[in-house]
Formats: sequence, C-alpha cells, structure tokens
Amino acid sequence: MKDLIDKLLRANIRLSADGDELVVSFSGDSLDPDLVAEMRANKQSLLDYLRKYGEKSVTANIESAPMQADYDLSPSQQRLWLLDQLEGTSNARNVTGKDFLRTSLDLELFEASVNQLIERHEILRTVFVEHEGEPRQKVLNDVAFKLPAVTTEELTTVEREVYTHLFDLQYWPLFNVRIIEEPGRFALVYSLHHIIADGWSKQIFTRDLLAIYAALQAEQSVQLPKLSIQYKDFALWQSQKLTGGAYAAHQQYWTEQLASPRAYLRLPQDYHRTDLVSSSGGGGFYRFYLNAEAKSGIEQLLKTYSVSFFAFCVSSFTLLIHRITGETDLIVGTPVANRDEDQVQDLIGFFLNTLMLRTKIQLDHSYFQLLQAVNNTILAGLQYQAYPFELILDQLDYPRNSRDFPISSIFFNLIDFAEAPLGEIRDFSPRQGELSNAANFEIEFYLRSF
Repeated sequence: MKDLIDKLLRANIRLSADGDELVVSFSGDSLDPDLVAEMRANKQSLLDYLRKYGEKSVTANIESAPMQADYDLSPSQQRLWLLDQLEGTSNARNVTGKDFLRTSLDLELFEASVNQLIERHEILRTVFVEHEGEPRQKVLNDVAFKLPAVTTEELTTVEREVYTHLFDLQYWPLFNVRIIEEPGRFALVYSLHHIIADGWSKQIFTRDLLAIYAALQAEQSVQLPKLSIQYKDFALWQSQKLTGGAYAAHQQYWTEQLASPRAYLRLPQDYHRTDLVSSSGGGGFYRFYLNAEAKSGIEQLLKTYSVSFFAFCVSSFTLLIHRITGETDLIVGTPVANRDEDQVQDLIGFFLNTLMLRTKIQLDHSYFQLLQAVNNTILAGLQYQAYPFELILDQLDYPRNSRDFPISSIFFNLIDFAEAPLGEIRDFSPRQGELSNAANFEIEFYLRSF
C-alpha cells in the first residue's frame, strides 16, 4: 500500500473518502489509465487506509532538507533577488503591517518574544549571499534582535520610516520592528522584505509574537502549532516536484494560456511614470466602500449566475480597464496564497504565487457572458495555481525590465487572510492620498470584506 500511496503523491493526486466512495482529486485533464486501474483494484484497501490514518496521510509530505552551509532559493525568491541586483534596494518589496497592543507593555519581555519568534522561524534569521554567481539562502544561528527604544513620535511618522526602510539582502535582519507609545495603548509597526514573507505571513508574525509574549508574561509554555519544516525545506521540495514532472499539466496550461503574442498594456497617463515612481514612493490611493444595498444586489446576482464574488469583481475590473484603454485582450494579475500543503500553513515565508488571468472581450457579448467567461478562467487558473510564475516567464521568454511588472501591471488583490481588525468605521466617504511606500503596479485594486 505504501508504494501506491507514494506513486499517487508523486503524480500530485489526492484522495479522500465519502462514505464507501473514493474521491480522487488531481491536476490536469486526465489520469494515467494504469494508475486508475491500480486504484480501482485497491479501492477497499485505500478506503481502509484513509479511515485509519486520515486524509492528511495521502497529501504531500515535505521532508527536512539535509544540513548544509546554504540552500537553494525558491523560484519566487530568485526573482526578487534578481530584481534587487538589477534595480538596487527598494521599499516596493516590503511587506508592512501594524497592530495595537495593551495599555501596559514589558519591553524586556517583548524583546525576548521577538527573539523567540526568530528562533521559531528560520526565515527570520536568513540572509541571501552569492556563491559562484548563484544566490543562496543562509540560515544564521547565533543572532539576537535588539528592540529599538520606544518612541512617542506620531504613528504616521514612524510608519513612514518603517515602511520605507531599505533592506540589504546580505545583512541581517531583513525585518524591522518599532514600538510607539500612544495615550492608552502601544502600537507595533513592522516591515519585512518580501523575499522572506508574504501577506499571509503577517498574521503569523503577529499571532506568534503576541502568543509568545503572553506565555512569557504568564510564565507558561507557548501554545503554538508545531512546525515540522522550515521555508528552506519547502523550497527544496518544490524544486524536486518541478524537476520530477509533477507540474507538467500546470506548465502546459499556462503555456497555452499566455503564449500568443500581445502588446504590454499601456494606460493613459497625465505624467511620465518614471517621474513619479521611485524607491521613496510616488503612488497614490483611492478608497471607497460598497453600501449594504449594493452588496445585497451583487449577492443576488451571484446566486442567479452561480459565480463567485471574486469573479464578479475581476470581470467588472476588467471591463473598466477595457473602457479606459479600448483594448480587448486583457490580462489581470492576481496573487494566490499557494499554501495548500498543511505543513506550510503556519510558516512565515514567501509562498505567494501570481496568476495571470487572460480575458478576450467579445464586443457583441453581454456583461453576463463576460462574467461567466472570467469565472471559468479563474477556476482553471486556480486548478493550476502551484506552477511558479517565474518559470512561466522563463519558458515563454517574456521581455522584462526594471520599470514594469512582467506580462501585466494591472492587479486585483482579494484580501482573504486575517488582517488586523478594521475597527468601527464611521465615515464611509471616499478617500484619496499618497502611498507611504513605492507602488508596485500601474493599478492595483484591493478588495476587503468587513
């Protein structure tokens, strides 16, 4: 039975039990007939195995990498490292956040908590070095973080300083933490270089840090999920999956979806982008809210056409870009968490992947036909989401430069991980202003439900 389970894992096939039926999930259009026959012949044994050991027993098992001086980067990390070499340091690649803490704070214990967090997550004590012309990630062992003195400066002032901090990938630490004392509370403001963290990582960073602090303060043991692997182990596992052909169907899908030539989309502009965007900022934001009536109407539409809220928003956003530019062949990028494996759910690291959703607008079609087409594109993209965006760029030989994000610089970002609470919103008026750090894209649309 173990040989069959190993064979299924190598083929990227997942099993689950639904009563007396065996449910098979896989990537691609079809399964190997010989493998199907083997599963049918061993159906009852597979069901018994699932009932005894659970579904997690037939999902990928990521093993620890052998101990060595340094390790390979993941494809996502390689792209950021290369950008850093070509462009120099930039705060556009910072992951930033803040949280509000209780009215009293033991700063000595909080500093100890940060150091325990660093011990728990190897990626927080990792630097990136070059060896024989190739980037390597090196995990440091004997490091100690010194918490900067608490400040009473304005929160916005400290935010700008922390969020725009420039990190040198060769030197530790690749994160920055500050504490601001305000009347009745403390504010935790932090930034991490994207090469060691993503948006999902922010909730882990604050959750683990505050859990460690609470345990130290109560003189109790820390109650956090056990980490069976670290980020370097995931990077090795991903590399082995890619070279072993597990993602062949993913590669074929994206090659077919994005291979045909198209011009890079240019938005109408009032100013030269290079005059506005720099490492110190230059972007602006516009924020607005949908009221309950509009939200209710959208939800009714979703039920009628059996599509997701995400599909509705992406199709509407795509239609807006079409109206602005007149283009009918449009690609909208969207990030996906890429954390399907249970072992990476509680890890800080750069797991994020990018999907490029291509829509060819038919001028004689209704909006509802566009909605269905976009929904189908999203579902297909999610099915093949594990294939690294960086490899697509290499295989399709897309032109790259330091000014534009590859393929498309129009992004739609659904924030579906646990961000810090919004708090009570009293003013629903639209707002606009300047970004505190550099813009990554020409247009990036963030959507958050509350």
